[in-house]
Amino acid sequence: MSSTVGPSLMYTVLAICLVMLMTMQDHSQAAELYSAAVSRFENSPWQLNPTKTVRQVKGGPQVYAWLTNVFVNQLYVEAENEYLGAGPHQNESLMVASFNKVLAGRLTLKRRFLNKPTDAVMANAIARGMAYQKTDSRSFKAGEELTTAFGATQKFTYEKNKGYNNAGGYVHMLDFTLSKNDILQQLAGLRENFWFDLSQGSFAVELLYFNGNVERFLYVAYTFEHDFSGLTEVRLQVSPLDMTIHDFSEFDAWVRALIYLIILSFYSVFFKNEVDDMSADYRAYFSQPMGFINVSSFVAMLYTMILYLTLVVDFTFLNFRLPMNQDPQKKIEQFQALAHAAGINDSFHSAISITTGIVVLQAVLLLTSLLSQWRLIVRSISSMGRHLEAYFVIFFIMLIGFALAGHGIFGLELDQFGSFTRSLVTVMEMAKGKDIYKDILAAGGPIGDGYWFCLEFCFLIFQQLLTAVIIVGYFMQRQIQSEMDESAQPLQRFMKSVKVTVLRLITNIRRVFVPVTQLLAGLFRSSSPPREDFDFVARLRDKRPTKPAKRTVVYEQMDDKEPIVISDDVSLRVEKAFYPDGMMHYYVERTAREGPAADFRIQKGFRLIGIKKEGAWDRKKFRDPASFQGDPQAVLKELTQMPVQLEFQGGVRLLSLECVVFLLFWGVFLAFGLHVARVEDAFSLVSIQKKTIAGDQWVDEKLARVMSFDNISMDTSLSQWMQGVFFKHHMACSTALGSSVCRDSTAASAARRDWALWVTNSEQDNYDLSNFTSPVDAERAGIRLFNGKRPASALGMSIGFVPDGLPNLTANESGVQDSTVNTSMSQRDGKVLGVMRNNYARLTFQTACFQGNKAERFKEGYPYVIDPVILRHQTCSSAPCMKDMINSESACLSLGGVNRDKRQIYGANSSLLYRYSDEGTYMQHGGIAIGFGLNLAEANFVWERVARDLPTDVVSAALEFVDYNGNLDMFTYTKVSVDMKPTGEIARDVSTVVFPMNIFSMGHQEYSNARTTANWALFFCYFFAAFLFTLFLLRDIWIQLSLTRLSKPWYMFISDFFIDDYFNTLDVVCLVLNIYTLESLLRYMLLDGGLDLKRGFRSWTLDYEALLTINPEVQDPFQEFSRVAQIYKTFTELVALNSFFVSIRVLKYFRNLTALRLVLKSVVDAICEFLLLAMLIVVVVTAFVFMFYMRYGVLVRRYRTVVDASQEIFLFLVGTFVTDDLFDIDAAFLTFAFFVFQVVFSLILNVLVAAITYRWRDSRRDAEHFSIASAVHTIKDSVKVIRSTKNAGNADSAKDKMQKLDENFWQQLSVLRHVAGLDESGKIFPSTSPGGGDLRKKLRETEDRKESAEEEEVSDDENEKDRGAFNFNKEEDRKRFIKVFMKAHMEIASQMSRSVVTSYVGKDRGAGVALEEVFVDEMMKEGPKPLEEVLEEELYAEEEAKTIGILEEPQPLEIANSISRQMQQLLEASERPAREIWLDALLTVLEEAGALKVLQKVFLPMPMIHPKKTQDWYAFYQKKEKMERRLNGFFFLLVQEAEVMHYRYLKEMAVSKERVLKQQSLVLTDYLVSLDTQIAQLHAEIISLEKRNTSIQTHVSPLL
Repeated sequence: MSSTVGPSLMYTVLAICLVMLMTMQDHSQAAELYSAAVSRFENSPWQLNPTKTVRQVKGGPQVYAWLTNVFVNQLYVEAENEYLGAGPHQNESLMVASFNKVLAGRLTLKRRFLNKPTDAVMANAIARGMAYQKTDSRSFKAGEELTTAFGATQKFTYEKNKGYNNAGGYVHMLDFTLSKNDILQQLAGLRENFWFDLSQGSFAVELLYFNGNVERFLYVAYTFEHDFSGLTEVRLQVSPLDMTIHDFSEFDAWVRALIYLIILSFYSVFFKNEVDDMSADYRAYFSQPMGFINVSSFVAMLYTMILYLTLVVDFTFLNFRLPMNQDPQKKIEQFQALAHAAGINDSFHSAISITTGIVVLQAVLLLTSLLSQWRLIVRSISSMGRHLEAYFVIFFIMLIGFALAGHGIFGLELDQFGSFTRSLVTVMEMAKGKDIYKDILAAGGPIGDGYWFCLEFCFLIFQQLLTAVIIVGYFMQRQIQSEMDESAQPLQRFMKSVKVTVLRLITNIRRVFVPVTQLLAGLFRSSSPPREDFDFVARLRDKRPTKPAKRTVVYEQMDDKEPIVISDDVSLRVEKAFYPDGMMHYYVERTAREGPAADFRIQKGFRLIGIKKEGAWDRKKFRDPASFQGDPQAVLKELTQMPVQLEFQGGVRLLSLECVVFLLFWGVFLAFGLHVARVEDAFSLVSIQKKTIAGDQWVDEKLARVMSFDNISMDTSLSQWMQGVFFKHHMACSTALGSSVCRDSTAASAARRDWALWVTNSEQDNYDLSNFTSPVDAERAGIRLFNGKRPASALGMSIGFVPDGLPNLTANESGVQDSTVNTSMSQRDGKVLGVMRNNYARLTFQTACFQGNKAERFKEGYPYVIDPVILRHQTCSSAPCMKDMINSESACLSLGGVNRDKRQIYGANSSLLYRYSDEGTYMQHGGIAIGFGLNLAEANFVWERVARDLPTDVVSAALEFVDYNGNLDMFTYTKVSVDMKPTGEIARDVSTVVFPMNIFSMGHQEYSNARTTANWALFFCYFFAAFLFTLFLLRDIWIQLSLTRLSKPWYMFISDFFIDDYFNTLDVVCLVLNIYTLESLLRYMLLDGGLDLKRGFRSWTLDYEALLTINPEVQDPFQEFSRVAQIYKTFTELVALNSFFVSIRVLKYFRNLTALRLVLKSVVDAICEFLLLAMLIVVVVTAFVFMFYMRYGVLVRRYRTVVDASQEIFLFLVGTFVTDDLFDIDAAFLTFAFFVFQVVFSLILNVLVAAITYRWRDSRRDAEHFSIASAVHTIKDSVKVIRSTKNAGNADSAKDKMQKLDENFWQQLSVLRHVAGLDESGKIFPSTSPGGGDLRKKLRETEDRKESAEEEEVSDDENEKDRGAFNFNKEEDRKRFIKVFMKAHMEIASQMSRSVVTSYVGKDRGAGVALEEVFVDEMMKEGPKPLEEVLEEELYAEEEAKTIGILEEPQPLEIANSISRQMQQLLEASERPAREIWLDALLTVLEEAGALKVLQKVFLPMPMIHPKKTQDWYAFYQKKEKMERRLNGFFFLLVQEAEVMHYRYLKEMAVSKERVLKQQSLVLTDYLVSLDTQIAQLHAEIISLEKRNTSIQTHVSPLL
């Protein structure tokens, strides 16, 4: 490991360990303890008119008033609960918030030392004076404190090194095993003995709590320090203390031990290394800022470890046991020791928070040597160090100036400027965006207005200088970093070594799992190896309309080929750069008709964006304007060294079919979501509902406290809220249906006639009302008891109202069919009615079981702890706590340790037995259900009795009710929950969901029916559009799968899909959200749906109707409404999320707009930098989060958990500051941490701006020309795409009509299809006879009869001259064809014989036909040619003979028809086409037998990886040519074999012809002999006639 990598990673691990150690402190439990047991002192007023709390106490008398009116009252509030009786005491000790035991209390007084005034002028007016400073309660100052004994009835002496913080004072212990009156009497006695007079300098009130459920102590101290002016500074210290952190029976203890070991080990290593470096050259060590940071971290860690060691080895921490010693002196010592340990723990929390921040800073600085982007940030800041120093000096001068001015102008009226330190923090907040303009204007008037304007204007301008400085430094360091070799960085070397190790491990694993990989490869491998088809790839990529078309053209010189001239293949035109320092743009003007560019589908207008030569890509240099020579082709002419790759990029269509569909989907979904959600209508109902539930306040006279829903608990305050708020606003008005007049809820007639009260006990289902209430009270309230067995409407209820009338009695027949009116909501939206007919509201409460405490140290003083189920669930109103406890096997004890039944609770006041039930409770979580009837009389009657029966171990209460607004046609489901956590904290929540039962309903307003119909239409449109969107997404996934399979294993398409386009992630998110949205919508519409043959399709939501009849068997549908509300809430949340993501995704279709594309490209290019910067921000924010979490997590609710603290710190980043309470708690810590936070993040966030600026400047170099005209032109072009949809469809149909040149195609062009047109001369005339389509079968029949045909003699009948087409369906035509076929070959043989020309006349020497003697002699002399020469000639002949070649892809019909015409012309022009019959017959037989396919598989090359390099492509083409050459060789063998058979048959036909000719010669000879005889006879006759004629002439001539 590198020397730099090691320390960096070790410091990172150390920082992580410190963070884990802080997380394990679990301040959230301590914060809950504070909220449960201490916050009551903060919020309760000790004076009502005007209202004053503990923070407004001034002077000793008011301290006494606060102690008696608030402190003691709030401690004993549970003990005096009129319903809970004496309260949950354990061993007679005071319990606060049910589970927090008050161990002891202590009061510490410091009296002021009064001196005589030195000023003689004022000596007569002022007899004694005090010091200027406040009396410090945390330390002893002899000159300011009075240490003499005092008292009227009892002498109190000063106790040194005792009291609060061991600072000395007058000490009094409080024993809370005493009653409230005893404590008040003690305080009154102290008052009588001058504890609360004007001599009181400081006063400290200390308490010590213990909660056995979480095994944690809580030390609380209030200090009141008075100054000479009469003001009092009130401070609160809350320190948690956990003494069980090293209980090794728990897993957490072992984790802590491991963390301790790592911290100590690393600290020792770092300490040794730093000491060595410091001793080597201390001057050089401290000359760098890192030296001071290292020393600071070591000192802080040492101090933190000392504090922690002091705490964990403390005797009290290790050995303290409950209960506390009852001896007063020893109890004081124990209290003092516990308070001291808590103080050390509090100091440890502050120290470890600061230490963690320093260590995180140190780790970040060390990691900069590993992470280049982090190093870039640090160097960008450090390189501008002097400028930043000057900036911050001026900045802080301005800050101090404005702080002093604000303190002087507004300090008297605004707390934000009350002190200089507070004013400094306020000015910093204003400089970062905090808005207190109204306060300043009210306090200062015109001066305040001018002050605010000057401050905001100055800091707004001045802070831009910081951004400019950081940008300059970032650009400088970015340039330096670009020139560095990244491989030389330590992290790169380290990662390289790790990569090598991992690859070796993977190789070994592959060797083990080779059989499995081979099996998988066999399963997913196609039958034929993948072949690179650039046209196919281009078509796939072009189908993605949101991505620019990209083409990579490969130019490489093949052997024996002409040199490639790239400039002849592609012609370019040039456009100058649009932005300064931009790059040239080379656009394709035209491409050669035949060439690589045409093969790779390069089109006009494509832009040349990259050139790869000699293995390296050039994407910028060739586009540099400085290198432009005036000729665009010069760039290509320089490319003479092959191979070369050119990368071209096309445009992006702004509008496409997918774009139009998605825009339609976006618009429909937004319209659908806005209409269906009805947010405006729901908002009014929800706001009014929550205002009435949580908005009312009342004064608890007994506690002298202003009460509201936010501070109620499981005591009288819950009853006050139920009766004074809920019943008052929601159940005070009940009317008959159709009436608007409220009944008198106090009269006996208010009770409903046909409803009765259902109660239950353990012996029987019915119950005697006299056991529950007096007959007078029942008669006055008009309450009747339900007689009979439990009806279905009472299922799950322990007490409530059920129908007692005749079944199915209508409202008119009953006359008292009431409905509760929610008066709080009816004021604005008309009458709002309660939905339930039996009980308007239902209350479900759950009780807790307790177990014996197993902690040896604490079980004596805290014997019983809550069941672990409650610890696991925390809030039981939304969890089945009671059900889980019942299902467990553990015993169930009460808080007092008494065994009780888990399933039922006995009411001590009413003798009513409350039974557990799963059904009829909130969300069927289980519990005890109570119904409150339908009017105020019924509700009060039930609650007044149930409230007295509430057991002390109630941990949750969930109240449900449903209202209906008829005007809006919307239901309001409200759930109010109150939960008691194991720490005693009360969690309160109001959840309201407003929904229409018919989700498409728009209420009873104007055009509501039309709007409802429109909602249905929008729903179907949304469903259809979502389906189309899904299809397009699946198409994109299929495209990526097809592209991935060409070069990678198919399963890698998932990662390729998301890496290819970041918007694809958004597509998947939108798809998932749409699926869930539709699912929730359909689940809402089809709740409890089913199909009935008689009634058709049914569902609860679609078929719901208000119950207008009395039916004891029908239960109030609380469960259905709660389910519907939850589903609807989920639906609206999904609609909101989906609307956001769908709207963001629209940006995907606007990449063709140059300006927007430039912004998107800048963001995408900087995504890695963003992630690294975000990681740095997260690391630094984490340090500040834990600093604020550890310091303020207990006292401030906003910092209770790490998540809450993270939210608050993030608000600091965006300019939202709430720091008043933080400043009051610890002003020094806040000032330091806040200023450090602002400085650090000012630098980091400005670096982020610099990174974006750099990326934008770099991205704009590639930007194309942008103008309004170009944008309009782009839109017009995109619109043309829509208009050309029909043409595109025609083009697609043309592609569908493309014909594949397979065996069927070539068989159709075979000469066998035309043999019916064969004549005796050997020529073939195309035949269209009916029998011509079955020629192959007929030819085989002809061959079978060949022998018999040969034995037949050829007839010499001259009349047989038929040359018409043969009909092979006729027997005579088949016989005639055989004769013609034989005669044709005889004629061919005769023609071939006649074509032989012999020029040599002489003696035949056996040289053969047509061989001249001279040629033979020369051939004999030359001898045979070498084999290589013969093969080369044959290969050349093969190359020259190639015409069409191997075509596997479908071809257009024009090409197929052209081939058919050419074959037809060749057939007609051929002199002897009959010879082709043999070759076609042979090929046809091989095709039908499948032999050619087998041959292709044999010659097919082995599968190979998709070529990427030039040499790989060359090897691919070599294999392809070898395959073609082998197939051609086999074809030539077939040709030669067909020729052999053809000549053999010609030989046979020649012999037959010779035999015929010989026969004809013999006949002719005989005929000639006979002719000679005849001629001789005729000659003799002629001679005889001539002689006769001569004789006659001789006799006749004399006569003439």
